[in-house]
Amino acid sequence: MESQNQSKIMRIGERMRLGITTNGLRTIFGFLLAPLVPGLLLGLLIPSDGHGSSGFWGAIRIAAVAGYPPAAILGIPLYCLLVARGWISFFVYAALGPVMGAAAFIIALIGTRIWGGGGILYLFFVDATFFLSLMVLTTIATISFWFIVHAGRPRPATRPGEAKAGNLS
Repeated sequence: MESQNQSKIMRIGERMRLGITTNGLRTIFGFLLAPLVPGLLLGLLIPSDGHGSSGFWGAIRIAAVAGYPPAAILGIPLYCLLVARGWISFFVYAALGPVMGAAAFIIALIGTRIWGGGGILYLFFVDATFFLSLMVLTTIATISFWFIVHAGRPRPATRPGEAKAGNLS
């Protein structure tokens, strides 16, 4: 009897260890790689001038500087909220991209207002393309994050006995 209980405990522990490792690694890789994906795409499209400041490596550097702070400040709390609520579908992450882009834009507006520069009107009217491109790039990053972390994984059951596939729904 005791050996059966020990083997059950061992199996449960093994499943928990593997589940935490796999899910945790995917989440860590998601937060490390997804902010760089827009830079990778832009780096392939922007021609290089022969220096390190433009082209592929320049786009990667800009993506790292512009992508990691919003991912840490906005992304980690939002990820915890979404997972706790069970809102892990592709469409939730696709809709979250423009919202995070708008939030990052507002943070940039506040930053330019505090540290000088053209101020809010300058960024909003002169660089409206900055706003739109930021929304597109953050959407690419959030969708990339979903593919890294959630694609192919089963969704948590919403009711006892219910399991859903981790597809686009």
